[in-house]
Amino acid sequence: MTYKLLFAADNGTLGHELWITDTTGSSASLVRDIWDGNTPSMSYSPFALLDGRMVFSANDGTAGAELWVSDGTEAGTSRLKDIWFGPNGSYPSNFLTVGDTLYFSAYEPDSGYELWKTDGTPDGTLLVRDINPGTGSSYAVSMLDLDGKLLFQAYADTSGYELWISDGTEFGTRLLKDINPGTDSSNPFQFLDLGDGRALFSAMTADEGTELWVTDGTADGTQLLKDINPGTNSSWPQNMALLDGVAYFAAATPGQGLELWRSDGTEGGTQIVKDINPGSTSSTPQPMTLAGDRLFFSAYVNGDGNELWVTDGTAAGTKQVLNLNGSSSGAGYGIGQIAALGDTGTVLFAGTNGSAGTELWLSDGTATGTKLLKDIVAGSGSSNPYALTSVGDLVYFGAYDAEGGTELWVTDGTAAGTQRVEDVNPGANGSFPQIMGILDVNGAPEDLALSDNAVDENSAAGTLVGRLSASDPDGDSLTFRLTDDAGGRFAIDGDRLVVAGALDFETAASHRVTVEVDDGAGGTLSRSFTIAIGNLPDASAGDDTLSGTAGADTIRGLAGDDVLRGLAGDDRLSGDNGNDLLRGGTGNDLLLGGGGTDTLRGEAGNDTLNGGKGNDTLDGARGADVLKGGTGNDRLLGGGGNDRLDGQAGSDVLLGGDGNDRLEGGNGADTLAGGSGNDTLKGGAQNDRLTGAAGADRFDFTGNFGRDAITDFRVGRDVIDLSGRGLEFRDLDIRSVNGGLDTVIVLGQNRILLEGFEKEDLRAHMFDFI
Repeated sequence: MTYKLLFAADNGTLGHELWITDTTGSSASLVRDIWDGNTPSMSYSPFALLDGRMVFSANDGTAGAELWVSDGTEAGTSRLKDIWFGPNGSYPSNFLTVGDTLYFSAYEPDSGYELWKTDGTPDGTLLVRDINPGTGSSYAVSMLDLDGKLLFQAYADTSGYELWISDGTEFGTRLLKDINPGTDSSNPFQFLDLGDGRALFSAMTADEGTELWVTDGTADGTQLLKDINPGTNSSWPQNMALLDGVAYFAAATPGQGLELWRSDGTEGGTQIVKDINPGSTSSTPQPMTLAGDRLFFSAYVNGDGNELWVTDGTAAGTKQVLNLNGSSSGAGYGIGQIAALGDTGTVLFAGTNGSAGTELWLSDGTATGTKLLKDIVAGSGSSNPYALTSVGDLVYFGAYDAEGGTELWVTDGTAAGTQRVEDVNPGANGSFPQIMGILDVNGAPEDLALSDNAVDENSAAGTLVGRLSASDPDGDSLTFRLTDDAGGRFAIDGDRLVVAGALDFETAASHRVTVEVDDGAGGTLSRSFTIAIGNLPDASAGDDTLSGTAGADTIRGLAGDDVLRGLAGDDRLSGDNGNDLLRGGTGNDLLLGGGGTDTLRGEAGNDTLNGGKGNDTLDGARGADVLKGGTGNDRLLGGGGNDRLDGQAGSDVLLGGDGNDRLEGGNGADTLAGGSGNDTLKGGAQNDRLTGAAGADRFDFTGNFGRDAITDFRVGRDVIDLSGRGLEFRDLDIRSVNGGLDTVIVLGQNRILLEGFEKEDLRAHMFDFI
């Protein structure tokens, strides 16, 4: 993901206005001077994100404080709606996005402060319901998304401040439960989604005080979960956070004070984790900050003050990380004092060791892994980091130094990567940034590369030059295209740069192409590559003798009876028309016979030989080779190594030689001989003759075949493969022929003749049926 941070700041001439960082945190720029001149358009500005834009409250000096929206650009920053028409302002606040709807409170004289919603358009910005009818206000606050519905606190004259729920319609906005019956209020707050369709919250009744409640969005499912501090006194559940489906929070009892509790949403599963500050004095754990599989927080202990603590949800795993400052407090407390650093499991926090002032610290939850990250104000002075905010792999915060005053800073968790983003108000006065929202923007593709940038002249169309690659910070699917194809000489096939036109070294030794990669969301990246053209021996239409080099060569014989030698390297030899002799030499070579009666010899290396048209002879020689006869009646010799021989069309002779080879006759009446080694022989269509020779051989009849003969089937060594036909041994029609000397297996119109093998010797274990 790619992010930019929106914040309000004062550059000394415009007042507090909207600014935005770049994606790396290395700079910031003004988005828009909403209220022209030096009057601030923002003081404290609530906000929320909707469809990739930030919705917030701002005052342009004309309409008062109203609803605004920004996509991070000047053109995309505008007033969404003047709810209380005129200069007074509706003062939108308490924003929360639920699905594609943003809810908020706003004021206008006829209805007071009530619940509103917007879909990001002026026409879609509407009053949801006048909850407290007339000019009175409901003051909708403490909002939560509960499975697509809005859970919130609202006031009505008949019920007080109670629990409400809304589906975004007037009819679907209703009092969920009058927890403290009558006009007295329960003041529900501190909502936390458990992730199972239920939410925890704090609420007050006359009998139990302020305690922990649970709701599933129905009246019957809204009930007291546990009276932690029994009787009319309150436990004040607060500072809630979720870890592995369990809620952690601070709650108070007379004997233990305000300490760390946990709840799985059941009464029995709601219990204290640890009395951090033993006895009745409170440790007041706050704020709960999730990092990896642990929660970090600040807590107070007599004799230590406030220090950084960590919990894994168990009493044993709840411990002080490090006493930074002896008997005085070393860690700040409250919202914005701790933030997770990406998904590293570490946190940044504001702390002091008594000598360095309050500065930025880093912790992995261990004493040895807790350190002062940067002494921004050297010595005993303090930079007082505040509003620590996690943004992807970075943490932004406000901090002071003598050079810039209080400005926006950023850190990547290293001292070198901890720096001021921008001196918005140049000099030592400071811009006093207020962090507002995080925009998830589309990041353009990066790291466009080509795996190879050379190809030989005379290469055929479709020949691979190299593969294109790029990365995308948002994980978008990427497509490549050529904006300069060197006069039609190259093309792109998926992520492959291929030859598309004639290449001639004597005309040009190189060509330049330009590739553009597109992420489909508006992000592109272009890069030019120089493609070197390899010089090859020039063939003619006559009888040529051509040799390669020690490198990887491409040689074409064209017409005539040619002799082509690859020598060293991984070569591509193409005889084209004529009766040609191709010899690969060392290296892993590709030999293509083309038309005519050709002889192809792979020699050393793992070679691929394709005879093409004509009656060809293919000899793999040494190495693990692939031989394909093509059309015509061909002779294929595997030689040494584990080879694959495919006769393809025509009546072919396939000789595996040494090694464990696979022989497939293809179409035509073929003769297959495995040679030494454990070979697989498959005759294919028509009537073939199969000889396993030495080794434990497999005769494959899984596909189409005709009336084939196995000349040397041996007990305890060879196997007949009939898998995929749904047969068992008892299903086979086995007959003695030729006076009992031979055996035939009948499968419909097909036959398998076992020469010199008697029917009585045939057993089920000699077959593979699965």
